[in-house]
Amino acid sequence: MTTNFNNLPRGQQARLFVVIAVFVVAIEAVAYVVLAVLAVADISGDAIGTGIGIALFLVLYGLAQLFAAWKLLSWHSWARGPLLFTQLVQLGLAWGLRDSKEQWLAILMAISAAVALGCLIAPAVTRALLDDDAV
Repeated sequence: MTTNFNNLPRGQQARLFVVIAVFVVAIEAVAYVVLAVLAVADISGDAIGTGIGIALFLVLYGLAQLFAAWKLLSWHSWARGPLLFTQLVQLGLAWGLRDSKEQWLAILMAISAAVALGCLIAPAVTRALLDDDAV
């Protein structure tokens, strides 16, 4: 049995899309933190500064995504902007990885970013965050 999202009341549609987006973003954020741990584990003598810098950036990036996702669950409309930005950045990263040996990673990144973006820009979410029936 399939669910027709158009049959859900507007508020439930928006809530469903936000929960899906937050779930996807949370998985991405955890992946960034795991990548940070792997970057620290792979630090060699000459690249210690670079390795720590990359790890710190990845941890902060993941935590910022989690914070914005948490605030979006509380219907803070400002939180959608940073999440949209991070998903667009992720699409760019996926595009850059498309011809690499890690093509599977590019595909996963593109799919998760597309799902999150689709949920974040859904008209029901825009209406709920702006509290505007004109959208």
